[in-house]
Amino acid sequence: MSGIGIAVTFIPVQLQRLQQALGQQQTRVGILPDRSEPFALLCGDISKAQLQIFFRQVSAHKLIGVNRFVVLCTCPLAELCLDELGHEEMHRTYFEQIDLLRSLALGTRAHRLLLRNASQVFVLNRPPSLASEASVALGDQDEQTAIRVLTLLTFVRARNMCVQLQASDNAPMLRTLGVHNVICINEFKLRLLAKSITDCRGIVTLVANLLHTAAKDHLDSRTDVTVSEHHKEYLEGASCELMVFPLPVWAVGRRAHRLYDVMARVDGLIL
Repeated sequence: MSGIGIAVTFIPVQLQRLQQALGQQQTRVGILPDRSEPFALLCGDISKAQLQIFFRQVSAHKLIGVNRFVVLCTCPLAELCLDELGHEEMHRTYFEQIDLLRSLALGTRAHRLLLRNASQVFVLNRPPSLASEASVALGDQDEQTAIRVLTLLTFVRARNMCVQLQASDNAPMLRTLGVHNVICINEFKLRLLAKSITDCRGIVTLVANLLHTAAKDHLDSRTDVTVSEHHKEYLEGASCELMVFPLPVWAVGRRAHRLYDVMARVDGLIL
């Protein structure tokens, strides 16, 4: 009798969760790719900044054989500020608020999107500072990402996937499954930090300056984005860091061109 009681209690709870998953409200923007058209898939707990950086890189480095994009995000589309994207990105991209962890129809005939047509897949999650309260822990975020990857492996080849993790604990499991394009954010930060205090001092500053410069060049090339004068001044200042060092004793009193010559010969410095 106790077994029957447990079953009677368990089944209604599962049916209620199933009903909630099936009745989940989904927001869609854009036109789905044709059923025979390949596309690049971007999915996961994506932030506005990640989406903008992704399309910025796509515009700078064209993906071979891909003209359409599909974005499947877990957050409301309003948080992504789609109106800040360019006309070309909006025209070629289909957006939908849906989660691979909760959708029962995605990937089947019940859904109009054919995941098998995804030629390239990018699985992302938000940085810890932007993560939602439900998934603040790095382990929880990476576990959810790993489950999304396992779901996608049913439809997509592992070699076509690029996965972002916060920590490197789950990376060996994904590589065992054939997913070798795994980026661990914390590991990358620690490597940069180690480089900056050992054999490559200043690399953090160099990378930061390159990123700021890339952002400035991207905005300068965009005609559909209006940037305020204060924003332009900030980007110009952020892309050029002023570093001040005291002059050595032997350099005091020398003419500037003589000082430049010595620095070029001895230190290889180009001014």
